[in-house]
Amino acid sequence: MGEMSMQVSTIKAYDEYGYDGHVHGFYDEMKYALDQAGFDPTNENHMLVSLGDIVDRGPKPVETLEYLMSLPRKILIRGNHEDLAEEMMRTGEYYGHDISNGTWDTFRLFAAHQKGLEISRELAIFDWDDVVMRVRHYSLWRQYLRSTVNYYETA
Repeated sequence: MGEMSMQVSTIKAYDEYGYDGHVHGFYDEMKYALDQAGFDPTNENHMLVSLGDIVDRGPKPVETLEYLMSLPRKILIRGNHEDLAEEMMRTGEYYGHDISNGTWDTFRLFAAHQKGLEISRELAIFDWDDVVMRVRHYSLWRQYLRSTVNYYETA
């Protein structure tokens, strides 16, 4: 598996819950860890709890979002990277931390996907206003954000 900044070893499958956290767009590593942990999205007794920071840094944020949104049973808790991305989308401005955290690259990949272009980290979509406009209207990202919660309590 490629280098990644998330700790996939922390994913655990229990009778009811599987956990992932800080995936940061590393789709292949996330899927591998979930498979190794025995997570089965078709098993009605399995639910994925995502602990946020789904995007930024990794090469496959679109695939990561598509997979999470396809799960029938999930709890999506917001992380600080969702907040950072939403702030950048709302204001239309970006700062050094948005580049170093990977939010800028993630937005370019979202815009490329919305345009129907091949998704590649090297893709040069530099018109910032176009990128922001496309991300603001990117239904997968908007659907994901609407599905997140700040916290989740069990009974």
